[in-house]
Amino acid sequence: MRWEILAVAEDDAAEVVAFYRWLRSDEERPAELALESPTADDAAGAMGALEVVSLALTHAEAVANLVMLYVNWRLTPGPRPTAAFTFRRAADGLSVTVDGASDEDVRRLMAVLSTPAPPSSTTTAPPSAPLP
Repeated sequence: MRWEILAVAEDDAAEVVAFYRWLRSDEERPAELALESPTADDAAGAMGALEVVSLALTHAEAVANLVMLYVNWRLTPGPRPTAAFTFRRAADGLSVTVDGASDEDVRRLMAVLSTPAPPSSTTTAPPSAPLP
């Protein structure tokens, strides 16, 4: 499942790049990880976003790992990130915005990231078995 991470405000784009670098430096990072320029819809939804982190999460362990990486990044000593981030599923726009690493932020992030994707509209139902 493809997810995008955007800063909520345009002037927080540097923090998106910093989070991307944090993800890249981790050995357990998602396999499909990219820093991209946003589409027009992304930019409008994130107040002129300059960068978008795009990644694929394929199983529950990857979701938990991303949440742990996010929390560790927010809590690392040094200059604290101040940006709020929106995590958005590309397929249907399901999203959550968090601005810290509180227990409530972690619960909300886990709940949204672990929500199953809706069935694809291009998937056809299997044919019915004939009645006896």
